[in-house]
Amino acid sequence: MALSTQMHRNPRLAGMGRGPLARDARGRQAYGAASTYFREDHAMRQTICFALPLLPETTDLDRDEMLACWRGERAASHRASRARHGITREATWIQPTPAGDAAIVLLESDDLAASLHGIATSNDPFDAWFRGHVQRVHGVDLAAGMNLPEVILDYRA
Repeated sequence: MALSTQMHRNPRLAGMGRGPLARDARGRQAYGAASTYFREDHAMRQTICFALPLLPETTDLDRDEMLACWRGERAASHRASRARHGITREATWIQPTPAGDAAIVLLESDDLAASLHGIATSNDPFDAWFRGHVQRVHGVDLAAGMNLPEVILDYRA
């Protein structure tokens, strides 16, 4: 079904140049931080996956809040937020590591730069709560930007 699948230096992510969101872990422009693909049934879709270490003693809080966003009392607000920001898929896993737990986050959108910038700057109450939650459990201030991952392997059959 995929017409073309490619990993490339994506100039649309350069639109994230509204601050640190435009940089990878080494401070370089994050053109290659997302994978873009085209399917007959979808427009151009960008995907990003990244890890955010959880601060000590915050794993249970993060698990509870993300489950509330998925199937609980925050689900409607979460869906509305992601629809408003053009996010078509979001998944989060908790990965135990020797250095402590980390949240593995996958996002898909037709325009990741706009989606991430929207979440980082929105005045919507859910988005403000979400930024506060990320600050509490990961120590990351989304409004100040974050480093994007560097793609070093992208095998596809």
